Amino acid sequence: MEKIIAGLVQMDSGPDMNENMRMAEQYVREAAEQGAKLILFPETAEYTGADMPGHASAVPGYVSRRFSSLAKRYGVYLHCGSMTVRRHPGRPSNTSFLFGPDGETIAEYSKIHMFDVNIPGSVSYEESHEICPGNEIVLADTALGLFGMSICYDIRFPEQVTARCAAPEDLEEIQEYLSEYCADFGYSVDELLSAPFTVITPDSKNPYKQMYVAN
Repeated sequence: MEKIIAGLVQMDSGPDMNENMRMAEQYVREAAEQGAKLILFPETAEYTGADMPGHASAVPGYVSRRFSSLAKRYGVYLHCGSMTVRRHPGRPSNTSFLFGPDGETIAEYSKIHMFDVNIPGSVSYEESHEICPGNEIVLADTALGLFGMSICYDIRFPEQVTARCAAPEDLEEIQEYLSEYCADFGYSVDELLSAPFTVITPDSKNPYKQMYVAN
């Protein structure tokens, strides 16, 4: 397996879309300058706030064009994390886009598994009230390799992509790599995958070395 440098950007996105995109551009530039060939953002990097449907974006539109132009400018594969995409009619979708070094869209994936939880007296949140789920498993075939696309809660259902995008020997190699990575920071793979939200931070001052695993 050929090694590449990937920039994992953990943004604290808020309700100011322009500021979020300004920070995204800064992170892409810094990651590319450090040699990253693949740069990935978190879910809804462009806007995170109280009115997700009200801030849904058209595609093509302002947000998708900004990410596309950044991929082309720096010659990188850029995964936008996801963005809330306006659909007509009905609820918007939570959709990821992977852009190639030429700025073209390689793959588009809409989150399938909605996070709906209702714990009496504790917490109640139903993502499906605001977001329309996708219905298609997406694999992105690139010069770097084959990527199975998923968003946040989808990680609870890894079989949706692993069964289609990796041969058994590839899965063994991925498992071995993940075990070695976790061991470097005092985790086991089982601990990592059983935690509701795990943060591995080799260098908290460098956002490209932070790995967030939502499980």
